[in-house]
Amino acid sequence: MFAAALILPCLLRKLNIISAKVQKTCSGGIPLLSCDNEIAKRGREHGPLGSVRKATMKDLPDVVALFQKAIYHMNAAGIDQWDDIYPDEATLAVDIKDEAMYLFAIDGEIAAVFVLNGKCDPEYASGCWKGNGLSFAVVHRLCVNPAFQRQGIGTRAMTAAEDIIKSTGIASVRLDAFSENPPALRLYHRLGYTRVGSMRFRKGQFYLYEKIL
Repeated sequence: MFAAALILPCLLRKLNIISAKVQKTCSGGIPLLSCDNEIAKRGREHGPLGSVRKATMKDLPDVVALFQKAIYHMNAAGIDQWDDIYPDEATLAVDIKDEAMYLFAIDGEIAAVFVLNGKCDPEYASGCWKGNGLSFAVVHRLCVNPAFQRQGIGTRAMTAAEDIIKSTGIASVRLDAFSENPPALRLYHRLGYTRVGSMRFRKGQFYLYEKIL
C-alpha cells in the first residue's frame, strides 16, 4: 500500500479495520518492540542518510500532518487506500503510546513513519505463512513524506525496520498491502517479500506478505 511518491500508504490497514485497540497480538507475534539502545545505534549508522527514533506524543501533530499530505497525494495518484476514517489521529496516538511508532528522519525532518509490533487482524489467519512456528513482527502504516518521494525513502525505511526487528532476534516480518497500490507492491517485491494470501476490507483487496529474515 503506497503512493505516487512512495507514499507507502502501502502499509497497512485496510481502513475499515477497526483500530489498533481492536487488533490482537498474533500467535507468535512479538509484543511491543522496545529497543531504545538499538535504535540509537541504528540512527548513528544511518548518519546523513537518515536516522531512526521512536515517536513521542510531541510528534503527533507532525505525524498527523504527514499522513494527511500522504492521503492527498495518494488520492491524486488514484490510490484510494486511506481517508479521514483511517488512519485517524486516535489510531496514530495509540501507536505512539504503545511505543510502536518509529520516525525515519533526514536532517531533522520526518521522511517516513512506520509501526512495528506483534499485532495483526484476524484475517491474517488465512495466510499461507511459510514461517509458521517462527517468531515474527508486523509492519503497519508505512508512510513516506511526499516531499521525499522518488528518493528511495520507502526502501530505506523498510530496511531500517528490518534492522530493528533482526536486532531483537525476531525471525520474520509480516505485513499487508493494498492491491491497488502498485508502488507499494513493487517495493515489497523488490525487498524480497513473498505474497502468501489476501483479504478484503472496506477499501477492497489487500495482499498478505512475508519475509524470513
